[in-house]
Parts: sequence; structure tokens; C-alpha cells
Amino acid sequence: MRTLVLASILVLFLASAGCEQGEPVPSDDRPVVVSLLREPADTSVERTLTVAWRFRIADGWHLYWDGLNDSGAPPSIELDLPDGWSAGTLRWPAPQRLVSPGG
Repeated sequence: MRTLVLASILVLFLASAGCEQGEPVPSDDRPVVVSLLREPADTSVERTLTVAWRFRIADGWHLYWDGLNDSGAPPSIELDLPDGWSAGTLRWPAPQRLVSPGG
């Protein structure tokens, strides 16, 4: 799990390179902003960590859930963990149903 945290931090830094200080918000040129959350915040002691990615999504945009979808794929996360580290199964929040016009 410690590797999961390190990989997540790397992803966060790469995704936020060049951002202004403060939490970025979605915009026309970046409709989805991803941030890293972790619990507990202290990673100096070996223990189980819970890591989450928060997706802030601009109005009119959406992501697909990791479930039965007939039109899209969910976000994917690839981890390269060091020896001795492991990651559990990804868990997803319950989806919000999106009803589009005509359907």
C-alpha cells in the first residue's frame, strides 16, 4: 500500500505541474481535475493506507462507472509497486444515473 501512496503522489505531481497554488478547478481546457486523498496522512509508520482520487468534473462532462456500461469505459489506474507492497481491489462510489435527452 505504501507504493500505492507513492505512485499516487507521483501522478498528482505530474498532473498538477504548472498549476497555480490552491486547488485547481475544472475549465474549458481542463474539464476534469484529479486530486489525491489519503488516510492516514502520516505515512512514516507501516500500516494500511486508504488512497482515493477525487475527480472534479466540469458541467456537461462525466466519467463512466466501473460497472455495466454500454457506452464507455471507466477511468483506469495502473500501479507499479515496489517489492513487498500490495494494493487492494479498487472500490468505486455508487454511480449517479445520467439520463440524457431522448433516452
